[in-house]
Amino acid sequence: DNPPVPDDDIVPPGAAKLTLLTNRLLTPETKDYDRDIRHYEFEIKGTPVSYKTGDSLAVWPRNDAKKAEEFCTMMGYDAGQQLQVVPTEGARNWCPQELSVRQLFTHVLDVFGKPNKKFFDTLSLFAKDEKEKAVLESIAANSDEGKAVYRDLVHDFAHHADVLQKFCSARPPIEHIINMIPTLKPRSYSIASSPLMHPDMIQLCVVLVDWEVESTKELRIGEATGYMRQQGPGATLMCAVRASAIVLPKDPQNPVLMAGMGT
Repeated sequence: DNPPVPDDDIVPPGAAKLTLLTNRLLTPETKDYDRDIRHYEFEIKGTPVSYKTGDSLAVWPRNDAKKAEEFCTMMGYDAGQQLQVVPTEGARNWCPQELSVRQLFTHVLDVFGKPNKKFFDTLSLFAKDEKEKAVLESIAANSDEGKAVYRDLVHDFAHHADVLQKFCSARPPIEHIINMIPTLKPRSYSIASSPLMHPDMIQLCVVLVDWEVESTKELRIGEATGYMRQQGPGATLMCAVRASAIVLPKDPQNPVLMAGMGT
């Protein structure tokens, strides 16, 4: 498997490549404490990235390589196959013009994200089993039966891969799936450092998102926080600074009413 483009050269529109300097667990590793809160540091020296107090850092996640490989196997795709993608007018997704099937499902498409109603509607066109086709159409039509099925899927936090596993007679080819599943979206985290004290780096304090699927008791990890937790110093992550919606007064003597919520 020799992909036509290196992994770190697949850069989403608007993103910049930042090097991770530190990934340090802040919470105790004991059974009595189940929250995973981490301190991250990104190097911005020598990059066009800068930040102001109150800004946030958007981080583009990547899908777990093993899970993406399993998805390709389930769908009957050759993970090592090289693709040439020709952008069409009105295409909903960005995509590199050259990449491998594996890179498409690790770096570009949100395979493990929540599907919308349009996904079920389009998927019904590829269902070969009539019962599965009818259920998919009922979800798209928002019928009483479809609402019940959709409610159960939402309750279990079903993602695109879950739905494709459930409706196994529906196997869209890659040229269709690339427009059915949206691209991975960045998650924004409040920057914890001050540019006056740390002008050459961005620091974050991030809590791992996790939950249990009630029907299967499977523990699942948030897409972005799980990806970040796996990265070590020296790793390259795709990031962008987002401006704060709140602008502090220029005069530091002016009073400010603040509310602190969350972790």
